Amino acid sequence: KHYMCPICGERFPSLLTLTEHKVTHSKSLDTGNCRICKMPLQSEEEFLEHCQMHPDLRNSLTGFRCVVCMQTVTSTLELKIHGTFHMQKTGTSAAVQTTGRIQHLQKLYKCASCLKEFRSKQDLVKLDING
Repeated sequence: KHYMCPICGERFPSLLTLTEHKVTHSKSLDTGNCRICKMPLQSEEEFLEHCQMHPDLRNSLTGFRCVVCMQTVTSTLELKIHGTFHMQKTGTSAAVQTTGRIQHLQKLYKCASCLKEFRSKQDLVKLDING
């Protein structure tokens, strides 16, 4: 089965490669803010929850619309994959497993002195306290 880009017509062997391609058509990848209410979105969970908060953007016939770039995707899985590209641009990290399932995004906290990155603010504070 091939997946066709609804924007340019190019065909792709998987939904993941199509979703990665669709991002190239977006002009607002440098921001993780909702275009409707300007709320900053810091994680994949926030992104998905926020997409649900604007019910006028959800249509079972056409799919789901991204609140960041307004691109329409066909499923919640595609929306989740699409959202990871926005989150990567805003300083969060994502790990895509070989199965195509996406792990939860986690914001990384960086030490200004040594540039080490931590998954929790508490670990960064511990480093700061302990030197």
